[in-house]
Amino acid sequence: MIRVLLLPDACDPEGAPRPALAIPGRARPTVFPSLAEALAALRRLEEGGASLASAPAE
Repeated sequence: MIRVLLLPDACDPEGAPRPALAIPGRARPTVFPSLAEALAALRRLEEGGASLASAPAE
């Protein structure tokens, strides 16, 4: 099960925690610049098992 996380130790310039996806089998969560982008990636993964190739680097 993929989990959506908010990382308080990885804040954006405004001080808000950055969203990330914790994907089973990966050592680290994949961090995104916005919750909308994280949720869009989650949707893509759940719909068709698409990769995170278009996701930001960890």
